[in-house]
Amino acid sequence: MPGSSLLDLLVILFSAGGVAGGLVALVKARPEAARTMVGAAEGAVLVQNGVIQSLRDEVTRIALDNERCRKREWEMEAQVMALERRVLDLGGTL
Repeated sequence: MPGSSLLDLLVILFSAGGVAGGLVALVKARPEAARTMVGAAEGAVLVQNGVIQSLRDEVTRIALDNERCRKREWEMEAQVMALERRVLDLGGTL
């Protein structure tokens, strides 16, 4: 059957094209998946950078507040010592 071998050949060629087309689609899909992963990673890095900057700002604010509190504590200790000397000068006891 000469006609059937031609038909068989056409079926094989179309099948091979389907497989090749599938492989081509798979190869094209892989870079797209990689781009999606890179995009997601870039987004995560941006979010992390924002969080890190926010934490740095908070640490700076707390450090400044801590320094202000320490300065105020030293001022108050100096006032207490001055008051204690005044009490002693007036004949009082501590």
